[in-house]
Amino acid sequence: MSDRRRRILFVILGMLLVGLVLQYTVGGGWTELMREIKRKQLARERSEPWELPADFGPEDAKVRILVVLNHGNPCHKDYGEALQTLFSPFQDRVRVDFQDSQAPETRKSLEGHPVSCEMALLINGLNQIKVPWRKKPILLQGPSGGENVTGEDLRKVVTWALTAEGQKSLKEQQAAFEAERQRRIAKEKALAAEEARKQAAPAK
Repeated sequence: MSDRRRRILFVILGMLLVGLVLQYTVGGGWTELMREIKRKQLARERSEPWELPADFGPEDAKVRILVVLNHGNPCHKDYGEALQTLFSPFQDRVRVDFQDSQAPETRKSLEGHPVSCEMALLINGLNQIKVPWRKKPILLQGPSGGENVTGEDLRKVVTWALTAEGQKSLKEQQAAFEAERQRRIAKEKALAAEEARKQAAPAK
């Protein structure tokens, strides 16, 4: 290759290199590329199973909170840690248990509850609680703690649940819900038995 052709080739390569640099700096592509790399690294880190927060509070507490999370779902990690922080000021009076939604014992404890996702929050066995300052029951289920429920709402519910008035109301609500829960369990078992019977029946 002649010197002239070699110089032309170097010039072309240099122009391509300058174009790439301009595209990823002036054009913002470099920043976007780095963001994408960071996003992928973060996704890999957060996709690994994580350890549930430690249970805390006295075993004989009058107020018991059950937090159900999927430890294999990275979206649940921040929620669990937020609830741990939220309820920690009550740790001398409230019992908080964290359970994995995939564990058989957790699924057993949620039988008959109107829980439709892998994330749930129950206070004294209830995930819907009637409180004196709201017309509609507070819904505790779901990623945000429930429908239009803030951290301050949850703190207010727990504070109220610790009072004599709150304890009396929760016991009455528990009794009413337990009857409904047993009806739900019986209905679910009947539906499961009917489905099993249909599958076992010989085809006509």
